[in-house]
Amino acid sequence: MPRNRSQLHDPRTIARDVAGIFETVFPQMVPAVCAHFNTTRSFSNSCCSAVPVDTIKQSTLQPAMLFELAVAVTEQSVLESTAVDWDEALKVACFRQRQYFDAKIPQSLALVDKEIAQLVSSNLQSMLADVSASRGERLLVRPKVPGYGWIASGHGDFGTLGSIIEVKCTRRRFSTADYRQLTFYWLLSYLDALEKGASTWTSGILLNPRLNFGVEFEFDDLLAPISERRSLIDVVERFRCVIDESLEEPSALPLGNRNSPIA
Repeated sequence: MPRNRSQLHDPRTIARDVAGIFETVFPQMVPAVCAHFNTTRSFSNSCCSAVPVDTIKQSTLQPAMLFELAVAVTEQSVLESTAVDWDEALKVACFRQRQYFDAKIPQSLALVDKEIAQLVSSNLQSMLADVSASRGERLLVRPKVPGYGWIASGHGDFGTLGSIIEVKCTRRRFSTADYRQLTFYWLLSYLDALEKGASTWTSGILLNPRLNFGVEFEFDDLLAPISERRSLIDVVERFRCVIDESLEEPSALPLGNRNSPIA
């Protein structure tokens, strides 16, 4: 097993771009299951409105960059509660987009870019505040996702003590890849909790502030249909076997084309 961290891959990349690993453990994570959760576990925020497509088209930024900017602005608000530092928000957004996508880096932000990012951020802040209040738990920014073997540690978008929260800003409802990413984060957290005797997340939350659409679910409810009703112990052991035995050289993994999934 490689020890050089340059050979490790972050959990987001593995979850979204190397689906075969996940499908071995959760063979029934299929579009029909995700569509069911999109319908039965969804919610919206009465204080928010979807951001119109025509409004978004006014920006010349790549959509992925625009929405990464909105998340960075939200983080500033949660952590600092001060006026937005747009230069810093753009710096953060550019850094993150370079990590995963072939991003087009803007030199500056137009007024309309800031206005749209602020609209999305305002929606996201309201949705996060409701999640925090309803659960009675403090909101966390970029909670750590533990690594395992040759999978490096990473970070989620937001979370609370008992939930992991991911933000997506696509034109559509949440996809199989979105659910796969959140479940993969949970599985890594569960393995870490087993080793350390700590607690782990019990629920997953997907938020789309662009559409004012969210889904919240308990991992226990999702795991049963996607794992063919295997026991949690069986799921964990199967995952360990896949990671420990099937790939000794993760640098050879097919990691996708780095195109942004946000459109």
